[in-house]
Formats: sequence, structure tokens, C-alpha cells
Amino acid sequence: MKRKRYSRKFQRKAAERMWTCESIARLAEELGVTPRCLYKWRKKLDLAESGEELARPCTHEASFRKQAQQ
Repeated sequence: MKRKRYSRKFQRKAAERMWTCESIARLAEELGVTPRCLYKWRKKLDLAESGEELARPCTHEASFRKQAQQ
């Protein structure tokens, strides 16, 4: 099953809504994501604002390593 990708704009708005919502679980349900996903987005945005943006892992590199191990 293919995972759905959300834009950074969507992630930012969702993370901002976490500060004012009553229930993270309800917000996650409303947005069609898991609560864990919301917390990950908020952490990523907090790190980005502090100048420590998380680097995305290179999928090609990981794929190559996996093939090499096999």
C-alpha cells in the first residue's frame, strides 16, 4: 500500500492547530492522519525553526545498501 504524502504547508497548518485543539486524537481523525504523525510534524517544524532541520534520508542510498547486503 502506498503512503500518502502531505505538503509542508498542510503539515505546518496541522501542527499549528495542535496548540489550540482540545483533542489531538480528534484533530488527527478530522485530518485523516494518525496522532503520531501530527507529533512528528510538530517536532520537525520545531527543529526547522531552531535551525536544525531534519535531513531526509536518501532513498536511493538506502535501496543500494539493501541490495548490496542481499
